[in-house]
Amino acid sequence: MGKIRAIWNRWRKPLKYSASDPENFAEKWSFTSNRLRIFSLLFVSFSLIIYGFLYFFSPWFVAVQGSKGIKREQLEVQAKQIEDLQNELLAQERYINSMRLIILGEVPVTSSMDSLNEYSTEMIDSLFDYTDSASVALENRMKQDMRTKGKSSRTSLFIAPVKGVVSQSYKKGEHPGVDIVTEPETNVLAALSGTVIYTGYTRKDGFITIIHHGGGYVSVYKHCKAVFKKSGDRVQIGDPIGIVGNTGENSTGPHLHFEVWLDQQPIDPTAYLSFKK
Repeated sequence: MGKIRAIWNRWRKPLKYSASDPENFAEKWSFTSNRLRIFSLLFVSFSLIIYGFLYFFSPWFVAVQGSKGIKREQLEVQAKQIEDLQNELLAQERYINSMRLIILGEVPVTSSMDSLNEYSTEMIDSLFDYTDSASVALENRMKQDMRTKGKSSRTSLFIAPVKGVVSQSYKKGEHPGVDIVTEPETNVLAALSGTVIYTGYTRKDGFITIIHHGGGYVSVYKHCKAVFKKSGDRVQIGDPIGIVGNTGENSTGPHLHFEVWLDQQPIDPTAYLSFKK
């Protein structure tokens, strides 16, 4: 034990290191340290040199560089995916804004709108992913209708948002939906499962909700007293989305103005739905 202590004390003993001019023995520089510090400094320096040599010249370094290349490729793929997603979201935003302008009457239905024509219905539908049974059944019914002749029953899976008396029927080019008179404060129900793409208030039509259902279908609910949903909300068929009201200059009494659109064109809901109690 005494020998170890003696060695330890010797390694920790301060020493003076200096450099002198050999001609006149004048001291040029000097510092004080001990053997332990000097050995530690040399050991760390040697380790760094060995590590650097192995890192740059060994096969391990090549493997590390290869893995960096793979990561770089992955980042490029992810960047491309993000760019595609941004383009899809931009397409969705343009589609929603264009549909809103058309449905609210700010742009004629027959107008050519690049934001609608530029993107296919399938592309827009892919942005609203829902897998409930009603939507799947609607898609299957649509495929069946494409193979058969006669009047289409593609909207047969819609339910009436309210029950009452149709006070004003659909008229192409003049009245793109139906007006259903019913008791005030009646809940307005989602006609089919989908995603709310717009809610708001306009001077002419009051509180409005627009729902995208997939397959090119959009439903519109106007003159509500209040709306329960906001843009981006998912709704199931039959969910309450608002209350029947009398808001907007185009309303002359409590009722619901209801529209169904297919491929950016309004269709007559009464050909497929019954609003009778």
